[in-house]
Amino acid sequence: MNGYDSILYFNHYEPRYHPRMSMESRSGQFAPFSSLSGYEESIQEEARLVDSYHEKTEESYQILNQKFIYLLENLSKIQSMKVFYFQKDLRKEGGSYLWYQGTPKKMDLGNRFLLFHDSFKISFDQIVDIQFETEEILEN
Repeated sequence: MNGYDSILYFNHYEPRYHPRMSMESRSGQFAPFSSLSGYEESIQEEARLVDSYHEKTEESYQILNQKFIYLLENLSKIQSMKVFYFQKDLRKEGGSYLWYQGTPKKMDLGNRFLLFHDSFKISFDQIVDIQFETEEILEN
């Protein structure tokens, strides 16, 4: 008789307080894993496209200044306006051009920002264009 023949036909041990793991859970232990954690995210981040910032021309500065003057003089009368601005990207060089629509609340000339009623705040330096409800006032 071999050394293990005496235990060959014993029942398999079942713990009293800990239930057995299901076959699906046990097979999950052997599932493939990513040896390079974060590699996929790094590839996706590198592939993400951003816009480059385009410097304003002298003509666009003059038009924007006219719109700022109009905004300052008529701040309480303007119910809605759109602001086209450049938002810098936090991770890469560049960013994206975005539109924001809202009701202006305050222009802080000292700190150079525009505040809207819903607490959205934007720096004058980020603003590329402003569109009011009606553009005909600026055409005088």
